[in-house]
Amino acid sequence: MRLPTFSFLASLVAAASVAHAQRVGVPVPLDFQQGASQDNAEAAEAPPPDAPVLRTTYNLWLTAFFSSAVLSDPTQEATQWGRNADPDKDGVRNQMEYFVGTSPIAASAPPTPQLTFTAVAGETYALISFPRRKALSDPNRLIEIETSDNLRTFTVAPAEFVSATTPVELANPIEIATYRVSAPITDPRSFFARVRVTALLVDSDADGLADAIENGSHVFNGAANPGTDFNKADTDADGIKDGDETLGTLANLNLPQMGCNPLRRNILIEYDWFDDSLDCAAHSHRPSQGAMDRFAAAFTNSPGVNPDGTFGITVIQDRGDGGIFTGGNLVSNQNTAANIAGGVNNATFLNHKAANFASNRHGYFHYCLLPHRYNSTSTSSGQAEINGDDLIVSLYCAGSVNNVSNTIMHELGHNLSLRHGGNNDCNYKPNYNSVMNYRYQFPGVNTNCTIPGSGLLDYSRGVRLTLNENALDENQGVCGAPAIDFNNSGTIQSNVVFDLNASDTNQASACGGTLTILADNNDWAQLFFGGIADADAPSSRLIEIVDCENPAPF
Repeated sequence: MRLPTFSFLASLVAAASVAHAQRVGVPVPLDFQQGASQDNAEAAEAPPPDAPVLRTTYNLWLTAFFSSAVLSDPTQEATQWGRNADPDKDGVRNQMEYFVGTSPIAASAPPTPQLTFTAVAGETYALISFPRRKALSDPNRLIEIETSDNLRTFTVAPAEFVSATTPVELANPIEIATYRVSAPITDPRSFFARVRVTALLVDSDADGLADAIENGSHVFNGAANPGTDFNKADTDADGIKDGDETLGTLANLNLPQMGCNPLRRNILIEYDWFDDSLDCAAHSHRPSQGAMDRFAAAFTNSPGVNPDGTFGITVIQDRGDGGIFTGGNLVSNQNTAANIAGGVNNATFLNHKAANFASNRHGYFHYCLLPHRYNSTSTSSGQAEINGDDLIVSLYCAGSVNNVSNTIMHELGHNLSLRHGGNNDCNYKPNYNSVMNYRYQFPGVNTNCTIPGSGLLDYSRGVRLTLNENALDENQGVCGAPAIDFNNSGTIQSNVVFDLNASDTNQASACGGTLTILADNNDWAQLFFGGIADADAPSSRLIEIVDCENPAPF
């Protein structure tokens, strides 16, 4: 199927007569032109706007020639940075300068494509060689060879890619590509050919990657062939656009080097912490490697298939270990500072974040502050935004590996839309097997279909039975088996009336009453990754904040 011709179409037109070649194999200089096809001339008069924040390889190329002030100025699109602009007045538009590797600000003659001929089994075939950018060199999506015998009517001619030279400059990867027209030349008196670039800069989903390199294979083969979908801005649905995960951000946040992949869900989190000697001996609230590994493993082992066929979620954590990870840091080692006033989005929290969290991380990282306590004297283990990007982990002197990893996952769960009952606030449900449940925040979830925690760090997978507190069947337990003596009567009964989550002091509003129907929740299926787009503002803004009044065990 022929690729569509877009309004910004640029062409390399190669034309020569066979009669000009005195013998097969002699190179013939070809004309270089650019322009819209006749059947799309009307659309070409009104090219689509090119947003300067688009993170395509084209825009990366622009930054080598134009200042950020120029690129952020939409009034200079037509004359400076736009696809169809020609700032150096050499007759070659920016999009073609990009494709063939010439400078848009230094006038120069365009490169000369070459047409040669080769004989195979007594037949003559045309070979067309031309410069092109290697990073966008998918011959099935970018290139069409068109031929003509009169220079007026061109038709698409099947052609095979033959070879390409190795680019001399890796920073400007221009190669000389050679194609052979499949059909032999039947009329040696005249032969004309042109190379049409058909889909160079279209970005249908505005993800920062050209459609031409988003082939939907769901196999990641680097920035030139990421395997993403051309009609989905976020192929893996993790809240980060494909272009940012593939190329890094316009603000120079190198997400690929950090480990992001556009075909596998990623969550990024920065830790800033306090050191103090409040309430006990001197201690640091910096997460240990063991706590970080345990937390990350829970996401790695999560259900849910990614576009590349793998399961799980990659958690990328920055506590300032060096290399690409320089964000996390000690905020203060003064006792007077370790008990922060207020909580998430309070002025104190926002001031700490502004001083320690790089601005180019907004919209990509969750921000976790680890003080000794928040609200100055709170015994809460943490606080977080619902569907947001900010969280507090405050474990005073109870900073064991399990306490820290479990609480980070609990508070992050709020950022990812989870509540203490999964999709509601009904707490302490014995059949809601999640670290979000106060019952399992510190002991870990249950793994043998009884009620006590078994130490595993996990969100619920939504597989446990729904329990009617007005008609409990103890024979069924929480999984269908084994039986559980819910009311501790000493016998297994059916049709038992019992308040299973009496520890929840807010049942009237959170559960709808004291004796109600308690349901499990599929937490992993509910995760909302869009909270990272949350903008910081004073605490008066309309975003829900959850206090986790579940003191940590020592």
